Amino acid sequence: MNLWETPTFKHRHAIKKMVEPLKKLEAFGSLSVALVHKSGKFVYLSSLPSFILRQKDKGYDRGNVLLSHRFLRKNHLLLASDYAHTDELQKRVSEELESHGNYACFALSRYCPDCCLMVAYNTRYKVDKPFDVYRKVINELSPFIDAFLDTFMGVYTKEMPELKGTRFAKEKLYRKRVITIDERPFDDFKLTNTELVVLYWTAQGKNAEELGIITGYTRNTIDTYRRRLIAKMKVNNITQAVYIACGLGLIS
Repeated sequence: MNLWETPTFKHRHAIKKMVEPLKKLEAFGSLSVALVHKSGKFVYLSSLPSFILRQKDKGYDRGNVLLSHRFLRKNHLLLASDYAHTDELQKRVSEELESHGNYACFALSRYCPDCCLMVAYNTRYKVDKPFDVYRKVINELSPFIDAFLDTFMGVYTKEMPELKGTRFAKEKLYRKRVITIDERPFDDFKLTNTELVVLYWTAQGKNAEELGIITGYTRNTIDTYRRRLIAKMKVNNITQAVYIACGLGLIS
């Protein structure tokens, strides 16, 4: 495909117009919305066409974890630290993004049997607390994503015929449920006292063995609590669970 025929470039004016209201959101720089099929094929639209053209020209999109069905195949929030510098390729993608005056902040993935949805929120300057940005913008971002997909679904299905006839492509209500799944308040984790203790001492830099001495539990029990926290808080690792808990004031 000719670079100038990429969906983002062809529809750049319509995308720019639709994304305009997002400029009032916290530190907003740009947004990318991708649909990724289980076959590995993907289509993405972005409000930063210059970056997309450079990424495609250099072949970075083919290895970008945010465009990998395997990586996205669950509903979760990814902070920049979870993907921006995971390997040499992701570092190059991040450097390219920064050369266009944008910085990775967070990404959302949503999974359904038809495809994976990925939304990347980039900021116009580097933020120290990306989770705080997420909390401030998500209530307005979710309905925007819904409207964005309603508007551009024809573009996605034209570029990726595999989506035609699927529930995600045809049914607006189903698509909305996929987008908003698991969007419950982050203070609704219902953590037990022991789980809070594990989070607190983990935040103090204690490993599982040291935590066992402090709490009287075995190392295996501490590891079980940590896995339970990761699952309950829907994060990727215990470090992110601690970060979120601190941001919510659950621990200090």
